[in-house]
Amino acid sequence: MRMGSLERAEEALREGKGEEALALLEDESGTKAAFLKVSAYLSLSRLAAASDLFFKEREAFFDLYPKKTIEVDFELRFLAKDFDGAYQDIAYFNEKPYVSQEVEELLRALPRLVSSNVAALTSEGKGAELTLEELHSHDDYVVLAALSRLDPKEHDEGVRLAVRSLAASEGRSQDLRTYALLFLKAYGDSEPLFYARKGFSGDLVPSKLPDPTKEEGRLRVLEILAGVKDVAAGRLASSLLESAVIASYPLPYPKSDVEGAAKALLRKALSLLGDEDDGSLTPSDKELAELLSAGGAIK
Repeated sequence: MRMGSLERAEEALREGKGEEALALLEDESGTKAAFLKVSAYLSLSRLAAASDLFFKEREAFFDLYPKKTIEVDFELRFLAKDFDGAYQDIAYFNEKPYVSQEVEELLRALPRLVSSNVAALTSEGKGAELTLEELHSHDDYVVLAALSRLDPKEHDEGVRLAVRSLAASEGRSQDLRTYALLFLKAYGDSEPLFYARKGFSGDLVPSKLPDPTKEEGRLRVLEILAGVKDVAAGRLASSLLESAVIASYPLPYPKSDVEGAAKALLRKALSLLGDEDDGSLTPSDKELAELLSAGGAIK
């Protein structure tokens, strides 16, 4: 069977023939053709043309190719060194309805992906040397990028004090404050630090803080979720659990009612996976019990 223009354009792109692909797409219309044109422009380093077409058609692209659309979006932002736009796009895509676990994992990786690109840019011309200026930035993502390049064993007192200030600051995001606390724990900082957050206010010693990955409550809930018959729901519920653990740190994740926690997380996951408009997939407690009992963790 003879291939159409779109199929031949795809083949040309696979072979690195961007100009040929554009020629084949010249008289083609529709979302798929437009997406292929963006790919062709990118292969030819025609950034302006790719950006103009991509952001004009981004909504339609996402409906047809959600994961590819996110990947191209951030490729364009990084090529243009448009990190403000990249941060805005993180919020834009997180407001989209649930598509798949694969897309969810990509969305969770975006902040670190952006911060690593910011780090690469800010370190140009000065190697990977961390500067206190980065740690004092008002942009949490810039600070996270700086912290991600740090080895807790290789730094000076100024860095330690800057990280302590970040951990103590109630005006910072909880993710950043948690990262700062974990850095201080790895450093072995034994100096008391006043820390205030919802549910806790007082002095704590970073070096004596628990490892969040070893929290008994977290491990028991993960064990239950691993036995869920609906694999996608179980994985999404586990991701929601990890977010909750980070959000609650340094408070321990509750270990008293692990069955109730697993049910709540699974109910939330199933609602995200289903049609939230009519709630038709919101399970009853009996249905949840049947899902959770599959792995034998709940009798």
